Amino acid sequence: MLLDRHTEVRTLDRLLGDVRGGQSRALVLRGEAGVGKTQLLEYLVDRAAGFWLMRAITSSWPRLVNGRTPRRPTLPIATARRC
Repeated sequence: MLLDRHTEVRTLDRLLGDVRGGQSRALVLRGEAGVGKTQLLEYLVDRAAGFWLMRAITSSWPRLVNGRTPRRPTLPIATARRC
């Protein structure tokens, strides 16, 4: 259940409506652990019947000793499936 996520739910519903209307859209969810990103994605997937869903997960690389980050700061993992 999504408590107090009215703004986010409206945004997701609008995104799905745009895609159903022929528009291209992309969604990026990011935030600290435990804030509800997975719950929002599950809400979206439940309403995305007939769509292809591509889910990408990234994990940050640690900073180098001298404080610089590598050229590629994330390791992407992507999957795709039909809803």
